[in-house]
Amino acid sequence: MRDESSARRHRLRGADYGDLYKKVINERRLQSAEKASEHSAHQSRNEKTASEKTEAFANYKYRYPVETSRLDARFGDASLNSTTTGIHDKLLLRYRLDLLSNIIEDGIYWSERLESLMPKGFGADDDLAWIKLVNTSTVVGLREGCGRMQNRLVMFEDANMSCARHRQNIDQIQGELFSFHLGRIIGISNLVPSTISFARDAIWSKVRDQIRTAKWNVNRPMVLTQFIDDLLPAYIPAIFRTRDRRLHPVQEDLASRQESDLIELMQWSDLIVFDYLTANLDRIVNNLFNQRWNREMMNKPAHNLLRSRKNGLLLFIDNESGLLHGYRLLNEYETFHRSLLDSLCVFRKKTADFVELLHKKGNVSNLLRDAAYKNGLDYQSVPFLPEKNLRLLKHRIATVYKRIRFCKSLYSPRFDEINSNER
Repeated sequence: MRDESSARRHRLRGADYGDLYKKVINERRLQSAEKASEHSAHQSRNEKTASEKTEAFANYKYRYPVETSRLDARFGDASLNSTTTGIHDKLLLRYRLDLLSNIIEDGIYWSERLESLMPKGFGADDDLAWIKLVNTSTVVGLREGCGRMQNRLVMFEDANMSCARHRQNIDQIQGELFSFHLGRIIGISNLVPSTISFARDAIWSKVRDQIRTAKWNVNRPMVLTQFIDDLLPAYIPAIFRTRDRRLHPVQEDLASRQESDLIELMQWSDLIVFDYLTANLDRIVNNLFNQRWNREMMNKPAHNLLRSRKNGLLLFIDNESGLLHGYRLLNEYETFHRSLLDSLCVFRKKTADFVELLHKKGNVSNLLRDAAYKNGLDYQSVPFLPEKNLRLLKHRIATVYKRIRFCKSLYSPRFDEINSNER
């Protein structure tokens, strides 16, 4: 008749990690007993207090409820719930990440496999081609469209089209322009090529009457954005609709999802980072804010977010509230911004790398200035961001960086190694 320990081994048969985990636990119990008997004033300053260990293990259990409960059941050992057993052990973490190896890499990053399936967006070459087209083509027609009353759909002689955004408030033009360039700086390809134009320029000479009808001020800058057709409304993923919203690298959040859903969530991880940096009020925060009056707001299409029918690319449009208007209203809306950022623990690696670089170099001001004014735009037409806003932007970059670091500390098996190398 098998004894109790033999029965336990039988229950764990086929699970190599189980024996290894048990061995590690036994070794740590011995070490813990030895340390307890040799307790002295020479304990390491970095050793955690009992309350810190208790809190850490509670967080551990919260993060891995499924895996921890399975191990508890298989070992049948109540002492696994003790704060002395495996709190910082990476074994279970590696096992869990192995189950998500096609989805997650290095703990918190979308995998290269998924990155390779990302729909093609826009980059520097597309931006330069758009600027060249706007500067060399003649406008042959305007018609109502593209949202607000003074916006117009612009038709060029070569059949290309653009959305023109005319605003009386220069803050909105600055917000649109500098949000666009910030997105490019951190590698986001979901922003449609945009540039500045003036209705007084020669390319507009054939539509002077239509400009007067639109009541445009010809000396005010407009944002011309490349027109993209065949777009659909984009909806907020169910994982972000409730108060307990969360996208973490755990099976409960990712394992059962279709590939197309994962690719969309990958884009949403960029959107959350981008909108937090700019404090954009006119997209998901708009849905969150209005939920207090309309319970169905989170089930409605996301504001200022569209999806390409052709390839599923999400387009982050109308970013004019970013960096200026949104920053003025942080006292009222920061709770919503943080609830979205704090729900996120999966990132695109290139986006996280750019955020880290901006944080460590502290040069986002210079990069924005160079990007905005390198193509002939002058400071008088579109002033640069105020110093106060630049400081806020740097602070928000630091906040995103800290969030990424926090997620690494939870989920990256290499975090201790990375952390020691950075000291």
